[in-house]
Amino acid sequence: MKKYKRPLTTEELQNFCHEDIDFSDIAETTRAFWKDAKVIFPEKKEHLSVRIDADVVDFFKEMGKVIRRA
Repeated sequence: MKKYKRPLTTEELQNFCHEDIDFSDIAETTRAFWKDAKVIFPEKKEHLSVRIDADVVDFFKEMGKVIRRA
């Protein structure tokens, strides 16, 4: 993907085509790459409180239920 001198607008991002992304500098992930991969989940979780704008909450609610890991 080409570099931009300024951040893209929401409209520009919505019209962005995946075909425009340049993956040439990313190594291909082969079976050998994933052979010894391990999923590591954090052992400790922290409880925190955060205030989020209502429009952000609405956005995620509109996405519906997500699949959660067991």
